[in-house]
Amino acid sequence: YVILSKFVNTSFNEMKSVLKQLKDYGMKKLILDLRNNPGGYMEQAVKISDLFIDDDKLIVFTKGRRSDLDDEYRAEKEYLYEEMPLAVLVNAGSASASEIVSGALQDWDRGIIVGETTFGKGLVQRPFILDDNSAVRITISKYYSPSGREIQRDYQNGADYFGVVYARKEREGDNREHQMESDSTGNEYYTNGGRSIRSNGGITPDFIIKNDELTYYTMLLRSKDLFFKFTRKYLDTYGGKILSKYNSLSKFVSEFNFTDTELSSFTQFAEENGVPFIKKEFNLDKYYIHQRLKANIAKNFWNESGWYTILLNLDKQFKKAEELLISNYKLIEK
Repeated sequence: YVILSKFVNTSFNEMKSVLKQLKDYGMKKLILDLRNNPGGYMEQAVKISDLFIDDDKLIVFTKGRRSDLDDEYRAEKEYLYEEMPLAVLVNAGSASASEIVSGALQDWDRGIIVGETTFGKGLVQRPFILDDNSAVRITISKYYSPSGREIQRDYQNGADYFGVVYARKEREGDNREHQMESDSTGNEYYTNGGRSIRSNGGITPDFIIKNDELTYYTMLLRSKDLFFKFTRKYLDTYGGKILSKYNSLSKFVSEFNFTDTELSSFTQFAEENGVPFIKKEFNLDKYYIHQRLKANIAKNFWNESGWYTILLNLDKQFKKAEELLISNYKLIEK
């Protein structure tokens, strides 16, 4: 499992390094998490796509009103991961460079795309220097996936551009043949293996699944960082005992639990810090609250490994991707 939070100028080298490390550990399959990744450097997206796409296959192309500004980007190098089973997690917060990667992998049937439809941001802008040395950035073209799908969502119909994304009502389930979404272009698009796919802005997953929504109470706990603050206080008292009793992450995960009394101490701590107790909402999210607190303890001793080992077990999208990879789910029926 690799999570990439944005595409910066070091992302490709970091990705290549961590994949080698995981390969040395015995990695056979990979989940790449691009959720809430807003994008960044396009060339980094192309290089990262190249890690999983072979030969000189097209990764993304740009097209505008002036053909001399059009361009295309292809896979160039050979890597060890070009046939490795792969799942990619996306959601409405995945945009731009994230959509270049997920779109290319989907069009070449190289990975299972799991989650929710991405944001739909695919405009190419270029700075033009003016006489006074100031500059203006002008949109010159759009990004298109290898099959010809336009990544950019329509922005000329006067709708609430951001609100539309987060108000989407997507039907969950197997979307391998992409019958769950509409196509705004009227054209037909196909993956390399012949699957029909749609173009309506953004990348729609091959398997649509949503994570459970948290209550207002739990969102307030998160926004005020009370999970972290409480566990810091808790560790001041019990940190030494925890480390001596649970001397490995696996032992901690399987055996450690907060008591109901300790959870009551947390809700009281929250009240003292401006979040009144809402019993009904607490009961709805009780398991999540418990695991979030536990993840903070695990992170203190085992860093990111501790954090994600616990929180990913609450993650329906991750669990579905894991299930699909373990079951050898096939995008293309032979």
